[in-house]
Amino acid sequence: MLAPAAVMVNILGSGSGDRLGGVTDLLRDPDLKLHIYGKRHAALRRKMGHCTILAPSVEAALEKADAATRILRWQSRVPEGAAV
Repeated sequence: MLAPAAVMVNILGSGSGDRLGGVTDLLRDPDLKLHIYGKRHAALRRKMGHCTILAPSVEAALEKADAATRILRWQSRVPEGAAV
């Protein structure tokens, strides 16, 4: 057994952007695996991916899942060549 507990969290589109921000920060946790499905448009409530979290207990896995949902944010794409 890899871990006594695992939690899966769906990543749903918000309808407010097609770029998922916070991925680099999220992937710093070696017990978290991110699965992005490669869909181009993150329409409201469209399933765009999921993350799986492994932990020593269900409580710890749920805490990590809650933290993950606070890190990821949908962002609007900035057109190429646009001043930021």
